[in-house]
Amino acid sequence: MDSNNYHACNLVDGFIQCWGHLYSQGVLRTPTPINQGPFNDAKPIQVTTGSIFQLFLLDNGKVYGRGRNSIYGDLGLSVAFDTSVDDPIPIEVSASGGGTEELSNVVDVVAGESHSCAIHDDRSMTCWGDDRYGKLSVAKFDGTTDRKKVKKVGMGTHLTCVVSYDNYMECIGITTLTYASSYDVLSIQMSNWDHGCMVLDKSDSNVLCFGRNSHGQLGIGYVSPYEHMLNPRHPSGLPHAKLVGVGPHHSCVVLDDDSQKCWGRGLKGVLGSATSGDKLTPVDVVAANAIDFGDASVIGIYASIWTTNLHLSDNRMYSWGTNENGLLAVNMANAFESTGYGGAQLAHLSTTLPTPAPSMAPSMSPSVTKTCPPDANDKAKFFIELKPKVKSCNWLKDAGTWKINRYCSMTEGYGSAQPAREVCTGTCNSCVM
Repeated sequence: MDSNNYHACNLVDGFIQCWGHLYSQGVLRTPTPINQGPFNDAKPIQVTTGSIFQLFLLDNGKVYGRGRNSIYGDLGLSVAFDTSVDDPIPIEVSASGGGTEELSNVVDVVAGESHSCAIHDDRSMTCWGDDRYGKLSVAKFDGTTDRKKVKKVGMGTHLTCVVSYDNYMECIGITTLTYASSYDVLSIQMSNWDHGCMVLDKSDSNVLCFGRNSHGQLGIGYVSPYEHMLNPRHPSGLPHAKLVGVGPHHSCVVLDDDSQKCWGRGLKGVLGSATSGDKLTPVDVVAANAIDFGDASVIGIYASIWTTNLHLSDNRMYSWGTNENGLLAVNMANAFESTGYGGAQLAHLSTTLPTPAPSMAPSMSPSVTKTCPPDANDKAKFFIELKPKVKSCNWLKDAGTWKINRYCSMTEGYGSAQPAREVCTGTCNSCVM
């Protein structure tokens, strides 16, 4: 499972369900299966979410994405205009936003606000998307030495933090941060507000947090709104933890006994604490007291701007906070009434998959040739040049007129604006693929 401020996805037995607000879909208030047809026979093994997009790692080492491709190239599309392309159907992601070099041999993928990185099986790394402040400058991590082999990656809006195989963390972007850990780094999580936390393999004080501390999200007892905390700090009084999750303004952990603690900004019940308001040090999560864990254990905790999600080993999911953008995955409008947990609502997310499996539209084969109109020669040639940029025709299938007009009239290629619009409409259904 993974969540961002507006949407979330879960992966169960090879099927992906998403909910929340992902632009062209509107707000989905229940977990909804995505179209996995473009994956063909490959199975998804990981999901990750950016601000306006979602990425899916497949067992063949390729990465697919869906959502919105902004001017930064969030989905790796090569766009020649200052606007966005969005679609709920996944397309294959290309390396470095160039639209031509395909990603391969990927074993992990991580998304930030509007940039992403893929770790390859040789522990090198490829990144694409928003490169403001130079946060895509990761060429040094080529997998040749322990210092250059990527172990873990955390990504914020303006930072990319890489933990190498010798447990040395280097953050690249709006500020410079380095940290050499004497212990094995088990995980690192970062928010789109550029703070993060690491879990270390040590017996006590094993969580370290760094970065922005505008609302006490580092848990150190005070706020520092105008600076990044460059020296990772241990949240005050926090016992040994096994999992960590961070949102833009709060942080949460799961302790060894599966209880939870949160700290930071406390509006709308996102901390699940007994009282509302910001918490500058870790406090108990009481919103989850009503959960009957049974024999299940907690395997994940995920935080977004107004919700916190708990993932159990039997694939049950629970969330607390408020239902803005549908992130509680329940069929109700925004609500902020108190339930005794600092204003939080506790919701049980359904993970029941449809039976039979969700309908998958087959991807269109590039070898299929159909009869084109007599005057379509230049149009077909235009589409041949267009296709490597969009990777798949699926995103244009059943597209609205505005999308075809804006993309095809402004993308480099053959023909004037009008023939471009015509070939996009006709080719997707009847012309040369």
